[in-house]
Amino acid sequence: MAQTVISWRTLFLRVIKLICNELRCMFTDEGLILVFVLSIIFYSGFYLLPFSHNILREVPVGIVDLDHSPMSRQLTRALDASEMLKVTNTADSFAQANAQYLRNETRAFIEIPKDFEKNLKRGMKVVIPVYEDNSYMIVYKQVATGISSVLGSFGAGTEIRSLMKKGLSYEEASALRLPVNNVENALFNPSGSYEVYLYPLILIMILQQTLLIGITMLGGTAREYRTPMITNFGVGCIYLTFFRAVAHVLVYTVYGMIFLYALPQIAVYHVHVHFFINLLILVIFLFAVSFLGQSLVILFTQRETSFLLFIASSVPMIFLTGFVWPTESMPDIMVIISKFLPVVVASDALLKLNQMGASVSSVTENVIWLLIQCVIYYMAAVKVNRKLKNEEKLNSSVVQLR
Repeated sequence: MAQTVISWRTLFLRVIKLICNELRCMFTDEGLILVFVLSIIFYSGFYLLPFSHNILREVPVGIVDLDHSPMSRQLTRALDASEMLKVTNTADSFAQANAQYLRNETRAFIEIPKDFEKNLKRGMKVVIPVYEDNSYMIVYKQVATGISSVLGSFGAGTEIRSLMKKGLSYEEASALRLPVNNVENALFNPSGSYEVYLYPLILIMILQQTLLIGITMLGGTAREYRTPMITNFGVGCIYLTFFRAVAHVLVYTVYGMIFLYALPQIAVYHVHVHFFINLLILVIFLFAVSFLGQSLVILFTQRETSFLLFIASSVPMIFLTGFVWPTESMPDIMVIISKFLPVVVASDALLKLNQMGASVSSVTENVIWLLIQCVIYYMAAVKVNRKLKNEEKLNSSVVQLR
C-alpha cells in the first residue's frame, strides 16, 4: 500500500486543529474546568491563609511558680515578653498545670522551683523543669527556642550582676561570662517564615498534580465513553504527543508566570530576576509533566480514578522533595526515584534560583535531569498513544460491524 504524503500546509492545519481541540476539551468539560482552572485558583489562594502570619508566635505556655519571689516573677515576665511565647496560665501545682495542658489551654509549662531566688543568690545551680509538647515539631521548636533563649539570658544576667558585685565592670563581667560570642546569620530565609519555605513548593506541586489529573481524566473519559481522541486528527503519534503537550504548556506557562511574578506581590516569598531561566525551567518542567500524564493514560479506563490516585500521591511527593525530611537522610532508592519526578527537580532548581539567589550554572544539573525526563516520558507517551490509537480503531471496527 502506498503511503499518503501530507503537505506541510495540511500538517500545520491539522496540528492547529489538534491544539485547538485539546484547549477546547480543557475548558468545556465541567470536570476538567474544576481541575484546570478552579482548583488552581482555589489552592493557590487557600494555601496563603495558613501561612499568613509567616512564623509561629506567642505559643501559649503555663507557669508553676513555687517560689513566689521577685526573681521568679521577673522570670515569668521575661518569658511572657518573648515573641515566641505567651504566658496564658498560672498554676499552683504540677497537677493543675498538667490538667491545663491536657485541656489544650497551654502547649508547655515551666516549673519554677521553691527557693529559686535564694539558691541563685547563693551561687547554687538551679534546675528549672520544662514540660513541652513534643508531638508537634513546629510548636516544640518554637517553645524550646523561646524558653532556652529566655533562660539563657536570665542566667547570664544573674551571673553578670554577681560578678559586678565583686568589683568588675559590666564589660569585664560580660567578657568573663561569655568569652566567645557567636553571631548567627540566617541565610536565604532570615525571618524563619514558613510561607517562604513551603509556599513556592506548593505552587509547583499544584501545577504538576492538576495537570496530571486533567490529562488522565481527559484520557479516561475518552476510553470510558469510547470517544476518538487520536484517530480524528490525521497526524502520527509522534506529532500528536508533542502538540498535545504544547496545548498544555501554553495554558500552564501562564499559571506558572502568575505564580512566579504576580503572587510574590501578595505573599512574602522572593523571586530573583532570572526571567528567562525561570521560564526555561518552567517550560521544560511542564513538557515533562505533560508527557508523563499522557503515558499514564493507559492505566485509567474511567475518568474519576485518576483524580483519586493523584490526590493520594501528593503527600509522598512532598516528602521526596526534601522539604519535610532532608534528602541526605533518605534511602538511596528514594533519592533515585525522586530524580524522575518533575516536581522534585523543578522545585529544587527554582528554590536555588529564587530563594537562595544561586547562579544559573548551579541549576545545570536540574535542567539536564528535566530534559532526560522529557525524552523518557515522550517516548513512553508516543508508545501509549499508538496503543490507544489501535484501541480506537478496534472500537470503531466493532461499532461498524454492529
